[in-house]
Amino acid sequence: MTDFVFILYLVGLVLVTMFPLSFGPLFSGMNHPFEAYVQLVPFRSILEYLTDLNLHSCIQLFGNIFMLAPLAIYINAFYNWSFKKNLIFVCLFSFGIEFVQGTWDFFNHWPYKKVDIDDVFSNMTGYLLTLFFIPRIKKLYDKL
Repeated sequence: MTDFVFILYLVGLVLVTMFPLSFGPLFSGMNHPFEAYVQLVPFRSILEYLTDLNLHSCIQLFGNIFMLAPLAIYINAFYNWSFKKNLIFVCLFSFGIEFVQGTWDFFNHWPYKKVDIDDVFSNMTGYLLTLFFIPRIKKLYDKL
């Protein structure tokens, strides 16, 4: 049952991060500047979300923070990974998501899911916070 729930989570993760696919003017030859595809200035997006709080910015910010929390729970429930291994994994996993989004946009010539370094920071923050809280939640659960 646990594996089935985890597979559902992974399907949901793919749906949230990759879909809907934007075909825009597929291979129409439109060219956009590099900045339309990539945001590499640390904390720029996060500061924009915090200065213009609305439903969209809250979903973006908190969605990215909590998106990989179930992954942290699953991995650390079944594998005894060190903090370093968890850190490397979440970094590569999050960069992988951004890489796939950016690759699709680049080959499609349509900047839809912008590669954003702040998404990586937010994903990693949520994953690592979850690692921090797992032992504390276990202690509370064991006391019940």
